[in-house]
Amino acid sequence: MDITLRDVHDDDLAVFFTQMKDPEGVRMAAFTAADPSDRAWFDAHRPAARRSTKSC
Repeated sequence: MDITLRDVHDDDLAVFFTQMKDPEGVRMAAFTAADPSDRAWFDAHRPAARRSTKSC
């Protein structure tokens, strides 16, 4: 099986934010935002994360 990853598009961000604030996901995650429901923090953090060459 081959899997191909694509670049993140701006339209993906709403889905990522929803996933980030999922209570079950937050409970299981090793690292979370201080306030997973803080959309302003998410929007400020995403540009730097998208520029990063490291895997998240």
